[in-house]
Amino acid sequence: MNTRTAPPFRELLLEAVIADDPAVGLNAWLAWKAEFGADLELHKHHRLLPLVYLRLQEMEYWDPSMELLRWAYERSARWNKNVLAAGEELLRIFQLHNIDVMLLKGAALYSLGLIDPGARFLADIDLLIRPEQRELAINTLRDSGFKIVEPAIHSHPDFSHSVTLSKGVTADEQIDLHTSLSYLDLNSRLDETLWQRKKAVTFQGREAYSLDPSDLLLNVCLHGAAFVGHKCYWIVDAISILRSASITIDWDIFVSSCEQRKLGCVSLMTLRYLSNYCEAGIPENVLSGATAIPVSMQERLESLAESKPARLMLGQAPKKLLFFFRLDPELRAQGQLATFLRYLNYLICKHAIRDFRPGIFGLIFRSVRDTYRAFSQHRGK
Repeated sequence: MNTRTAPPFRELLLEAVIADDPAVGLNAWLAWKAEFGADLELHKHHRLLPLVYLRLQEMEYWDPSMELLRWAYERSARWNKNVLAAGEELLRIFQLHNIDVMLLKGAALYSLGLIDPGARFLADIDLLIRPEQRELAINTLRDSGFKIVEPAIHSHPDFSHSVTLSKGVTADEQIDLHTSLSYLDLNSRLDETLWQRKKAVTFQGREAYSLDPSDLLLNVCLHGAAFVGHKCYWIVDAISILRSASITIDWDIFVSSCEQRKLGCVSLMTLRYLSNYCEAGIPENVLSGATAIPVSMQERLESLAESKPARLMLGQAPKKLLFFFRLDPELRAQGQLATFLRYLNYLICKHAIRDFRPGIFGLIFRSVRDTYRAFSQHRGK
């Protein structure tokens, strides 16, 4: 296995966790410890360490570092216990108010029995609801003491796929409420197929629904597309799905979903990464077919924003873009330039859909104008 597109610190940890051959995994851990082990105490909160502990324990391996790894695993298990209890309470509240909900990401993996409740750290609970029930769900959570923890402009339903709410001061009482799988996929008409394929599961003793495994893999890939080469938690989730003996991925469903949503960039990038660097066993016909999946304007603009953001301003220098970044003090303070660019991308897409033959200068002008108005209104609140 070769994970060498990841930063050196993470690549060895990732290899220790997902290598098919236990000997390869052990060697990766020993190599990581030799290079970074002197600062092991500083890295004890890293989210991959509980997974490393579980893997080494399965090998019946022991050395003094296992004590700290066990501490990381037990800490993760205690945290996850609180998160899962909060998730069960959320399901109870939504079921009481007849709000349809499905488990996403880590919560779905847990409900399907694909992850150890202590090894895979759960930062929060991700739930999918129907777009038409968004306001009802938010108001229901507010009545239960939850508050939206991000500026309204960041969770605007027209361009954001989720809203984050929290209760109390600890993050283990936090929920990401999704109305679609990703900000690259805001088509609620297509999401109806997700509900048709939902899978009945048990979550903390409560009847619930999860994404179908094929849809869950797409969910994980969509989440990971923004972090390829930077973060590796999504890779562990994807490998957990692909290597599970208890489920089977329907690749026709996966490819069809990508085609309907025009997710050519996401599917090709993540599947190639999993195949080339993680030996995920993805069929060759799926990999070759991914090259024919169409790419949406939103994906192209996101790619442009990642690589050359100044080109969104008709090729002007980056310093010109900073003028628009200065519109909102809160964005500047938090460094949320990516959020600003996503909002601008959304507006470009919206105007393009509204007018199939817009002049590019008029298109950019209207998008920047609307962005200026939105952020000015937010700043004035």
